[in-house]
Amino acid sequence: MEKNRSYLFGELLAIWEWAEQMSAPRGSDIPLKTLDLKPKLIHHPAEIYAAIERDVGPRVRANTPPEKFEQIQDWIGEILEQLDDIDGFTNEELDSAYLMGFYSRWRKIRPDAKNSI
Repeated sequence: MEKNRSYLFGELLAIWEWAEQMSAPRGSDIPLKTLDLKPKLIHHPAEIYAAIERDVGPRVRANTPPEKFEQIQDWIGEILEQLDDIDGFTNEELDSAYLMGFYSRWRKIRPDAKNSI
């Protein structure tokens, strides 16, 4: 499947959700912001992505070893470049390909979850 903007936004969401889960203190019952924002991403992707970066980014950075945070930033940077190449960073509603992007990226990074941050 070709990676369209919906697919790419799905990948971004997977990275941030994983990063937020991995950076949460063990046994914490702090609600995950990415889970709250996930349903809204479909309708306002650029706006909600900015909210995820603003609200989740600082907590992930503070609770993640620098080398792991750099890896997360590299993954995000690659996807943002692809979105930029197709002028895809807009609030145009996403199609169902975002689910494919989310689960494809989730499968790639999830094995890292064993090596928790």
